[in-house]
Amino acid sequence: MLRTFEAASEQSRAQHTYARFVLAEFLGLIFGAAAAWISGPSTPRGLATDAPSVLPSDPRTARRRVTQLVDRMVLSIAARDFIAARAYSFEEQEARLHLHRLEDPGAIGGRAS
Repeated sequence: MLRTFEAASEQSRAQHTYARFVLAEFLGLIFGAAAAWISGPSTPRGLATDAPSVLPSDPRTARRRVTQLVDRMVLSIAARDFIAARAYSFEEQEARLHLHRLEDPGAIGGRAS
């Protein structure tokens, strides 16, 4: 009979341990979500919406700018900051168009004078 009580006691302890674990994880989830909500969306500094972008005058710098914007967009997506990623996407499209104009001035937007 003593063994039966000991087995039941161990089973009860295991259930309490599991219940404490679930409660702690759930509270962590709630507090983490509340902290993220209070802090607001995280947007990297230097977005196209923050300040007007300065377009480089030579193709080499323009290519570097496009690569930089793609890298920032990928990092924003990895951080699940889709608003910033979309802003980087728009800025990257503008930079690619500018790069294309630098490399071939007569191809897009009319003839070169």
